[in-house]
Amino acid sequence: DMGAYEYMNGDDTGGEKNTIFYVNLMSSAETPDGLTWGTAFPTIQQAVARATGYGTEIWVAEGTYTATTGTEVVLLKQGARLFGGFAGTETTREDRNWDRHPTIIDGQQERRCLTAESGFPVDGFILQNGHAEKGGGIAYGAAQHCIFRNNSVSGQGGGMYFGTAVDCTFFGNSASEGGAVYEGISFRCAFAENTAVTGGAIWGNDAFDSSFVGNRASYDGGAIYMGD
Repeated sequence: DMGAYEYMNGDDTGGEKNTIFYVNLMSSAETPDGLTWGTAFPTIQQAVARATGYGTEIWVAEGTYTATTGTEVVLLKQGARLFGGFAGTETTREDRNWDRHPTIIDGQQERRCLTAESGFPVDGFILQNGHAEKGGGIAYGAAQHCIFRNNSVSGQGGGMYFGTAVDCTFFGNSASEGGAVYEGISFRCAFAENTAVTGGAIWGNDAFDSSFVGNRASYDGGAIYMGD
């Protein structure tokens, strides 16, 4: 279900390749190695540290994942692909259900939820309460089947900064420019109740087959502002 994000040029160097690492907030493993659900890492970043080669997947079980230090909850390195919506027992990615098993990355209004490199995808997550100068939910990533809610920034892209969104929902995000998204591209997304000075939902972003309800801008472009 990765769609257009199956391969990125230059993703085939470095790290452990073609591996699945497992993350479960409730993991009680004494020596977690992330290689099974039973020995899952308790934090996403622990798995990311191992998953740096192209083709590596990180499967994350339901729960709310936070951090107490740093500028983001998760720094997704090159090559890793992040999937949420698992109960913590699945053997195939198709068995997950992100509606039934919400997997949340929460910035707690202290830090960005996630920073990505080279547009590597994040699929099946709720990214909420992120706070940064740019990209409160995600900066530079590609998101699919995600919900961005209540993220805020002082600058650009309350929900997403320079990214690609597919089948995502953006609700209640705020920024100076681009309450939900700043630059990038969106397919089949829903934008509701996002706010900004310019571009209540989107600033300079191409949006296809998307819906806009109740987005507001105090200066220009309640839904979309295409820039100067």
